[in-house]
Amino acid sequence: MNAATDLLELLAGRSAGIAEDRDWRVLLELADRTLTTPALRHSPGLPLWLRQEVEARIAKNVFRRARLIETYQQAAEALRKAGIDSVLLKGFTHEIDAAWDPALRTQCDIDLLCPAEAGEPAQAALLACGFQFHDGSELSDNHRRPMLKPHQWSWKGDYFDPELPVSVELHHTIWSQQRDRVRTPGTEAFWDRRETMHAGGLEVPAFRDADRLGTAALHLLRHVLRNNVRPLHAFELARMLQRRSADHAFWQRWSQHPAELQWLQSIAFQLAALWFHAEMPEPAKAAFAQLPARIHSWFDEFAYAPILGLTHPNKDALWLHLALLPRFWDRAIVARRKLLPGRLPASQQATGSYLGHVATRGRYHALALARALWTGSRSAAQRSTASHTSD
Repeated sequence: MNAATDLLELLAGRSAGIAEDRDWRVLLELADRTLTTPALRHSPGLPLWLRQEVEARIAKNVFRRARLIETYQQAAEALRKAGIDSVLLKGFTHEIDAAWDPALRTQCDIDLLCPAEAGEPAQAALLACGFQFHDGSELSDNHRRPMLKPHQWSWKGDYFDPELPVSVELHHTIWSQQRDRVRTPGTEAFWDRRETMHAGGLEVPAFRDADRLGTAALHLLRHVLRNNVRPLHAFELARMLQRRSADHAFWQRWSQHPAELQWLQSIAFQLAALWFHAEMPEPAKAAFAQLPARIHSWFDEFAYAPILGLTHPNKDALWLHLALLPRFWDRAIVARRKLLPGRLPASQQATGSYLGHVATRGRYHALALARALWTGSRSAAQRSTASHTSD
């Protein structure tokens, strides 16, 4: 029994086969931590007390969603007045693309993509309408420091606290080739194909539908490669694939993506399909089939490793990352950074004591490093044995 895989089964609408209350409580803790508890509303076999907990989180979600919409409107209006174009990433657009109840979708912040050269003016526009920088250093290589309205909120152990401040993140890219060393050709054309869509009761600027799917797939893949996968991202992607499975016109638009970009997306598609028992549409299957054998081998052995890492530390996604890199120096840079992190975790990532957070992350990396070295040496031995056998 594993709480991570039980959570996947429940999100997929299947029974998890859990009998003991203590196991349900372990699962609830994981669902809360991964912000998936509201999505368990229609899961079978939940005890009554857990259904009540789910409904309590949904009620908080509904309240918070109103604050998300208000914050988006304020930020979007500030950018519009400053003459700055933007698109909404993820967020309300996923409610439409994944075709599911907004009350069941947990959202933490507002992600807006602006042209790189508009970053400073966009920050200035938000500052002028009352937003402030989040304390601490920049949290991502894809966006600037988060900005939010002044508040007196403090962490009280509630992941669904409706008073949790809503931050706005101004993105300058959807993928960091410099850090991940993986090329995503064709994503620069997403901006030129942007459109307006109805989402969240609003008209919002967004990427074209096939490009939104591509962005969602790359978002999941980035979290997988960086060892911080979130089940909600994969769950939404699986729902998007199911919704578009027979939409031939949609997949014709998707086929305009360069082959290399289709291959990267197909990795995320395959993970989402496996984890949530979804059917891969034929164009996605065809793209996945063209991937090198080393990537298919990773799926054979480690497909569930990113999810299992939520409860059992591992860095098995490293082998997938290295399989995507043809150049030796790129592999060396990524391997060193993944196996031996060179900096302390950001204080913003801590939900309680920062020292406790550092200790927890240190233990995680130590255990994951030991497992990574063991699996790496085992795989190398297996390849050597296979080579000698074929010889």
